[in-house]
Amino acid sequence: MQLLDSQATKIPDHLYPKLKSQINNNNNLQPKILISVSSNRDSSLLKNNKIAIIINKLSKKFKFDIYISALKIDYDKALNLKKKITTKSTIKLTPRLNGYIELMSSMDLCFFGDGGGMHIAAALGVHQVVLFGHTSKITWSPLSKIATVLDDKSDINNIPSDQILEALENKLHIITSN
Repeated sequence: MQLLDSQATKIPDHLYPKLKSQINNNNNLQPKILISVSSNRDSSLLKNNKIAIIINKLSKKFKFDIYISALKIDYDKALNLKKKITTKSTIKLTPRLNGYIELMSSMDLCFFGDGGGMHIAAALGVHQVVLFGHTSKITWSPLSKIATVLDDKSDINNIPSDQILEALENKLHIITSN
């Protein structure tokens, strides 16, 4: 936008991309949270131990199901995370983009590092908590009013767990009150 208008500071909401979900979420008994353990940038991945601590604390206040998305080469990483999480979790291998989009469209909340998934979730209208490290959040944040972006320029693993937990709690309050 700034290439076209140097004064532009915000993209108007009506220009946000939109995808239509083919999934009906009305029969969910409890919220579904998607966590991805696959990324082409290690700097955009939260360590499994930290994810598990956050999710396990969150599960003391809310009931939800966790879905762990992984590429086949990251299955061991997904299994490691599943073993550390105390609430119900399911591993979903997502080798194809259409399967990943379908899975994401069935979620109530996505929790992951910056990358293509956040843009898909934004276009689908799925709530999300996105963690940014080296990548510029000003340039690459998802175009969504329902995305919460947290960052630490050196490493997403330096973002305080309590800050991430609070962002996830806020999203679950919104989701469960609807």
